[in-house]
Amino acid sequence: IETCVGHGTLRHGECVAIGMVAEAEWACRRGACDEGAPHRIRSLVEALGLGMDLPQLDMGRLSEVATRDKKVGRGKLKTAELTSVGTVRLVEVEAQEIDAMLAQIPGLLED
Repeated sequence: IETCVGHGTLRHGECVAIGMVAEAEWACRRGACDEGAPHRIRSLVEALGLGMDLPQLDMGRLSEVATRDKKVGRGKLKTAELTSVGTVRLVEVEAQEIDAMLAQIPGLLED
């Protein structure tokens, strides 16, 4: 997110928070956590004053940047999957799951 919007456009913590909420939504859609977890995380993020508003992002650009991330190897992403608020498990997911995760980011423009 930070790379796509431009460093300094949003605070680093805001970018991390937006990513956490997107990952929570993704994990919920995968059945890894209960439906209330993403809402709780979003509420906590907002209570901390970390905004969820970001400039519109292009899915193609975000996907391109994400696949070059240091956590991606041989077309797979090693990431944390939320199981409950405060608890995650490490998983390795295929490239198409990266796009499914990114699609949870608010304000994302589809190609």
